Amino acid sequence: MDTVNLLFNIFLVAIVVISFPLGLIVMKKREDYKSGLSTVFLVSFVLLLFVFSWYQSAAAEQFAGTMGVLFSLVLVFMLYIVYIILAWLILKLVHRRSLVS
Repeated sequence: MDTVNLLFNIFLVAIVVISFPLGLIVMKKREDYKSGLSTVFLVSFVLLLFVFSWYQSAAAEQFAGTMGVLFSLVLVFMLYIVYIILAWLILKLVHRRSLVS
């Protein structure tokens, strides 16, 4: 695996590691899972835009017009939608459990 794709994957994992705990913190402070979800969405979306722009410029130098770059970006966008849905479910579950106890 080449360096650009490896860094791209590391940055994507970093987005999850940064955005989800921030969403949990906001959810616990405001006691509303919707505010936590909006935090997860906004932070991860802004970071994802930065990573996309970096990846396009870095991959353009290395791959020069291959479909792999486009395929990677589309796949990451689809996985991003799955991540937002999972974040919504987990935040809702954690919020509901904190109300019960």
